[in-house]
Amino acid sequence: TVFNAGNQITVTDSFQTRNNFYGGQVGLQGQLRRGRWSLWGTTKLGVGTNQQTIIVNGSQVVETLAGARQTFNGGLLALPSNSGTFTRDQISFVPEVGLKVGYNITENLTFFVGYDFLYWTNVVRPGDQIDLALNTNQIPNFNIGGVAPGNANRPVVPFRSTGLWAQGVNAGLMFRY
Repeated sequence: TVFNAGNQITVTDSFQTRNNFYGGQVGLQGQLRRGRWSLWGTTKLGVGTNQQTIIVNGSQVVETLAGARQTFNGGLLALPSNSGTFTRDQISFVPEVGLKVGYNITENLTFFVGYDFLYWTNVVRPGDQIDLALNTNQIPNFNIGGVAPGNANRPVVPFRSTGLWAQGVNAGLMFRY
């Protein structure tokens, strides 16, 4: 049997997500100069659809002391009821803001530092797609009998969306001729 002494059991659950934004973007860009100093500002807004993709896979591999291997579909949290590739489209907004301050070292050479901020709505992330309510009858090699009330078709793919924000700091030299 699977649980013989010396058997090695490897359980793997994989939760992956992809987000693809398809839309348009509008914005404003401006620059202010005072002597050798300059300030650049940008603001943009993207509006469109975010194609959310969730990929769930699980497996168990049992290896005996003699080296025989047996593979089972389903891990612990990635089971037949939530395994596969699932896709849906959600409306999404992506505002972005950027500021840069520059100093003209010479007529052709400018040093600058900047900050950028971006926020993206309706993004799926792997950790948010794990459903902890389980039908233990779906777990390979774990037949203890019975299904927890209300968990007959669990786990499911919850498609939980959240916002994603990113920020960055940059610095550089700009040469103009």
